[in-house]
Amino acid sequence: MTIDPNDNTKVQSFTADTERMVLAIGTEVHIATADDYEDAAATLQRIKGRSKELDDLRRSLTRPIDEAKKRIMDLFARPVQLLADAEFAIKRGLLGYQREQERIRAEEEARLREQARKEQERLLARSQRASAAGKDEMAEVLEEQASMVPVPIVVSDTPRISGLSTRQTWHAEIVDWTALIRAVAEGHVPDIVLMPDMTILNAQARALKTALNYPGVRAVSDSVVAAGGSRDLAAPRPRS
Repeated sequence: MTIDPNDNTKVQSFTADTERMVLAIGTEVHIATADDYEDAAATLQRIKGRSKELDDLRRSLTRPIDEAKKRIMDLFARPVQLLADAEFAIKRGLLGYQREQERIRAEEEARLREQARKEQERLLARSQRASAAGKDEMAEVLEEQASMVPVPIVVSDTPRISGLSTRQTWHAEIVDWTALIRAVAEGHVPDIVLMPDMTILNAQARALKTALNYPGVRAVSDSVVAAGGSRDLAAPRPRS
């Protein structure tokens, strides 16, 4: 059947006729005899044929839209990609600068804290010597001074830019598969972390069928009815 996709009335009539055909078939199909089986097979072929016609009609309507969208997307693709590449490069540079400044800050803070620790030790040692010499008042003053040595905190020199922020994201990295598998087997880690790759297992089942012999896995076959389409939309004739 050929329908002009620009003829809205015929398109609506075609889709409405399809709905009536499907509703007439119903959702419950009872097959008790060989004749029922043949009729059901013929109806299935009619459905496949109508599905093909409906899909062809739909594509004839959407193809111009898809092509227009592709032309628009192609028009913007290069500048959008260039902007994305530039954004990535700048962000990488910003993060590199931040990491370097954090390294400098951490090293300087560690250096100053080591100086503060040594100053505390020096004051406490003087306090102990003063106490041993019977100079209790001086010992107390020196001990108090030691406790008041400030803990250095160095602030990064990275400028604060309005609208620019940095956040940390976390991800897992498996460094020892054997250890992880053992932990799951022993019940220390939930088994969900070792969910199998069903895409690979299904491919193995299709290839090996009953020869699949992985521990804990079995090959299961499902039967699927396939039918070619028929463009003969007449209902099956009643049998005498």
